[in-house]
Amino acid sequence: MIPPHALLMPMDTHVGRLSREWGLLKRNSTDWKASEELTARLARFNQGDPCRYDFAFLGYGVDEVRGRL
Repeated sequence: MIPPHALLMPMDTHVGRLSREWGLLKRNSTDWKASEELTARLARFNQGDPCRYDFAFLGYGVDEVRGRL
C-alpha cells in the first residue's frame, strides 16, 4: 500500500484552472510538475495526506457546472 503522504494530487485542466484561480498554483502548464507544485502547497495544510483535497476540487467543479445549466 502506498502511504497517503507519498501520493500526488491528480492534475487535469479543471484542477489546474481552479488551483490557479485559488492561488495554489503558479505554473502555467498543466503537467507533472504542476501536480508536484500543487501537492507541495496542499501539504502545508495536511502533510500526512495532501491529496485529501481532491474531493473539494471535484465538488466545486460539479457545483460550478450545475450553476451554468
